[in-house]
Amino acid sequence: MPRRLGSALLVGAGVFCLILALLVLTVAKPRLLKAPTSNAVSTTSLGTAKVLDGATRTYSEQTLRLDRILRNATDGNSDTAVFSEQLRLYPITPDGKVLLKDGSTADSPFVDGEFVGSRLDDFVVAFDRKTGQGRPDVPEDTYGTTGYTVKLPFGTEKQIGGKPASYDFFDQTSGQAFPITYTGTETVDGLEVYRFEGAIANMVIDQQFGVLEGTKTAYSNKGRVVLVEPVTGSIVSIVTQPSSSIVNADGSTTLALAFTTPLTPTPDTIAERVADAKDSKSKARLISFTLPLVLGILGLVLLFAGAAAQLSRGRTGDGEAVDGYDRDGYDRDAVVGDGYDRDAVVGDGYDRDAVEHDGYTGDRAAAGVDSSGQPPAGRVDLEKPGVTTALGLDDDDPDPTSRRLS
Repeated sequence: MPRRLGSALLVGAGVFCLILALLVLTVAKPRLLKAPTSNAVSTTSLGTAKVLDGATRTYSEQTLRLDRILRNATDGNSDTAVFSEQLRLYPITPDGKVLLKDGSTADSPFVDGEFVGSRLDDFVVAFDRKTGQGRPDVPEDTYGTTGYTVKLPFGTEKQIGGKPASYDFFDQTSGQAFPITYTGTETVDGLEVYRFEGAIANMVIDQQFGVLEGTKTAYSNKGRVVLVEPVTGSIVSIVTQPSSSIVNADGSTTLALAFTTPLTPTPDTIAERVADAKDSKSKARLISFTLPLVLGILGLVLLFAGAAAQLSRGRTGDGEAVDGYDRDGYDRDAVVGDGYDRDAVVGDGYDRDAVEHDGYTGDRAAAGVDSSGQPPAGRVDLEKPGVTTALGLDDDDPDPTSRRLS
C-alpha cells in the first residue's frame, strides 16, 4: 500500500474514533444511563420490637420480619418507570417460621389466602428514570411520591455547595419525603457506598390506626440509614427503626409498636444487592468512562501515527522518487558537478565524452592533453621529448606509459 494512502487511512480512523467517543458521551450516555422499566427486587430485614396485643392490651417482645417486594406495575416509558411495591411485616420464630396469633407457626404469612401478619401495604410508585425523583403527577402513583424512593440519582454526591449532600427520601408509612444526609463512605463486600442518615420526628398521620374507628396514628422513625452505590444511585441497604402509636379520640396515645433494634437487611439480601449494584456500576462506567476513554486514546494514537507517516514521506520515500531523490536518497538524474555523467562512468573513472571540468576534451582526453595540445596543469606528458629521460626512462621505449615509476 502506498504510504500516502496508509497515512490517510490512519488519520481518518483516528478522527472517526474521536467522533465516536464524543457521541458516546453526548448521545449514548444520556439515553442508556436510565433505571430499567422492568425489574424485580425482593429484600428481607429483621428487627426486634415491643408489640401491643390488641386483645389483652399487653406487650411482648417479638422478632419481626419485613419483606419488601418491588416489581414493575406497567411498562412505563422512556422517561418514567412505574413499580408496584408491597411491604409485609410479620413475627417469626427463632427458626424462621411465621408466628401466628394463637402461638402456632406457618411457612408463609399467607394462610388460606389471608395475610396473618402485622402489616400489609400495597402501593405503586412512579419515578424519573434518569434522576430517580418521584413523579407525583403520574396517575398510577398511590401516594403522589416525592423525593427518592427506589434509587438515588446517577452520580450521587457526598457534598453539595461545600456541605454534606442531602436528599429527600420517601417514607411509605407517612406518605412524605424526609431528608437523609451524607455522613461517610463505607465498603460493603468490596463495593464502595455512601452512608446517608436521617430521622423522622414524631408526627400524627391523619389516618385510622388499623381497624380502630375514631383513632389516628402517631408515627416516628428515629433512625434511617441508607447505603447507596454513588455511580448508579443503587440502594444497597435501608435500615430503619420506626415506632407507631394509637391516637385515641380523647387525644391520649397508646404505644402499639416500637422497634428496640433496627430493621436491618439480612446478609443474603445485602449480598444480592451488592452483586446487582456492582453489575450496574460496571455497565454505567463502561458507557460514561471506559468506552469514551479507550476510543479517545485510540483516536489520538491513530492521528499521531498518520501524521508521522505523512511527514516521513518527504524524507525517505516509499519506493518511488520523491522531490528528485530515489529510494536511497540520491538524485535520480545523477550529479554531474563531480565530473560524472548520468549515462554511466567508464572503467577508468572518466566519462567517454570527457568532462571539461577536468580540462579534457574529445579524443585528446585519451592522450592526456587539452584542446590546445598541451597537457593540463599538474599533469606530466610522458611523450614529450626529454621528459622520459628526466624521469629515468628511455626515450626509445615504444610504450613509456607502460613503465611503472619507481
